[in-house]
Formats: sequence, C-alpha cells, structure tokens
Amino acid sequence: MKKRTVSLLVLLCLGIFTGDVSAQEQKSKMSPLYMAALGENSRTWSIVMLDPSADGPERLTDDKFDEISPTVSADGRYLMFLRGSFADDTPLTYHLLDLECHPDCDPTPLTDEVNELADLRWSPVAPVLVGWGKDNALWLVDVEENTVEKIIGGKWNAYPAWSPDGEMIVVSSDVVPPDSTLSDDIQVIPAQLGVDASDRINLTYSGLFTEEIRPSFSPDGSSIAYLTQNIMGDEADPFYDNPNALITIEADCIDDAPDACLDSRLLMSKDGHTVIDYAWSPDSQYIAYLVGFPFDTQNRKGDLYIVDVESGDVEQITEDETTGAFTWSPDSSALVYERITDSSYDVYIASATGDFKPGALLEGFRASATPCWSPRY
Repeated sequence: MKKRTVSLLVLLCLGIFTGDVSAQEQKSKMSPLYMAALGENSRTWSIVMLDPSADGPERLTDDKFDEISPTVSADGRYLMFLRGSFADDTPLTYHLLDLECHPDCDPTPLTDEVNELADLRWSPVAPVLVGWGKDNALWLVDVEENTVEKIIGGKWNAYPAWSPDGEMIVVSSDVVPPDSTLSDDIQVIPAQLGVDASDRINLTYSGLFTEEIRPSFSPDGSSIAYLTQNIMGDEADPFYDNPNALITIEADCIDDAPDACLDSRLLMSKDGHTVIDYAWSPDSQYIAYLVGFPFDTQNRKGDLYIVDVESGDVEQITEDETTGAFTWSPDSSALVYERITDSSYDVYIASATGDFKPGALLEGFRASATPCWSPRY
C-alpha cells in the first residue's frame, strides 16, 4: 500500500486542476471543505481547507510530514487526520487539530490506543469518536479528555456508526446468532460504557457466507442503510439477484419489533449494480452510491449515482469509472468527489439537482484527495 502511494506521488506531478465557472460559483454556498493535497511546490501531502470567504485554499499543515484522510467533528471544531511519511515508511498515526486556535496551536497526536482502531466516526453530539479494533471491541475515544474506553467486546463489531441523537451505535456483527460464524448481521447497541451481549438488538439474520456491512442511520433517524456482500446467498432471499446491493430498513422496528425489520427492507441501488460505498444526503432525501468492483480494496473507484429514497429513482452522476471518495454539501445540493486518473487525484463538484455541470473545484494544486465537508462553519 505504501509503495503504491509513493508511486502515485511521482505520477501526480503532471496533474492540475482546471476551473469551471458554474462550479466555482457554487463555492459561495459552501461551508469549509477539507482535503489532503499535494501542492505546487510540495513533495508531501498536506491538509488544506477551502473556505468560501477566502480567495483560495489554505494549507493547515506543513511539509514535514504526509497528512491524509481528514475528518471533522460535528461542531466543526476538531479536525482529525493521519500523519506519517511515505518517503521513509514512517507509520501513519492519528493527529488532532483544534481549528478554534489554529494557527496558534499545532496538531497533537492522539493516544497510541487510537492507532489500533479502524472506522473512526465522530459523534453527532459530542467531541467523541467510536471505532473498533482491539479485542474486536467497540471503543469510545474522547478527544478532549484523551481517553479510550471499551463499550463492548465480541467476535466482530465492524463499521460502527452513530444514531443522529448519539444514543445508539449500529454495527456489522456476527455475534448473534452464535452459530453464524461466517455471517455478518446488522445490530444496534446503546452508545454507552458497560453494555453486554444482552443489550444487542439484531435487525437482520444473514445466511452462511453472507455479509451485511457498512451500516449507517439516515440523518433524520428514520432508516438504516447497509451494503450486502453475498458470496453464496439464499435463493429464497428477495435480494438474491443483487448480491452487492444498497439496502435500507426502517429504524422504527428497533423499538417496536426487531424481528420485523427484515420485512421493511428496500433495494435502493439499481438492479444489478455492484455497490462499494455510499453516503446519505444531510436531508435524508437521497443516497449517493459508488458502483465498482467488489472486494477491490486498493482501487475503490467507479461511477457515482444518486437514488431518491422516496421514489427509488436513480440518476447517474459520473460516467468515466474514475470516482473515488465523495461527500455531500451540508445543504444536500452538491457532491464533492475524487476523480482518479493515471496521473492525478483531482477534486470535482457536481450538482445533486442538475443545476450546474460537474467541474474541477480547485486551481493551482497538482493533486487533492479524500474530500471532507465540514458540517458547519
């Protein structure tokens, strides 16, 4: 992975951003956008911010390290990212930047325990992250107290995501039923310390060799979406013909009748699509999803689509199979996404409603990647 990244950095020297007037005009509606970028005269990746009130991108970190994968807390105050060095294989570790005191303060490393965790997600109500990893457990990370505490252990607690009120966490787990060792089900768990197996609520029951992964609540809390990876699905399942699909279930069944959640499942992706990633729009009306090749962890790119959750109508956004990471604008009007080519990582913006044509968002940077929109100013 590291050798591949170094090779990409060499190739990126030829890539530049080209502007689009309508895309540039969209910046006036944006809250800050963060991304990892390789600048005009830089040999390292840095975290940059595009602020609509500024003339151009602002570099938030220096050229001493490589910094990638920024993510912003729900209140817009804290920026977490990975820092290391691709040149000498210095391991990537998590760092935190308090944007309220920037530039007077420097990024600080998080505790070593955090570096053992994966899929870290910010709480919607506090400066706290949830992640999973050590002991296959779920862990809470308080960035202000600098603590890491276990929520619950088990055989598998992958892809944790918060409910909008911060009271529940949805995971992909094979703990229940206990004999389904090769099956990942969707479960919800109270977002608090000291919970045990009896506190788990199973929403799906997958068959053998069936994985249900990457669950997330809709921002309004009404639904839970997830992806399927059915290696050897059950022919009796209504989604048997769509082994790599985007599915939603109604969240009301969590309290009323968890066993009825299966009956509320809806296929969101277009018939036959192989979905490898997705994201809810902040208003919960749409889901953007990426169609690519299953189980390809190194080249996660494809074409971007948007589905209307209520009508089920699907619209294709990109057509060149080069889209990588993507993120919604806070007002749900636009999508920012990576455009990956042989010579560059570029960041484009596209209207979710067709108001303007997709176009490059930045000028003067040789490369940018992993865009992350701040939820607020």
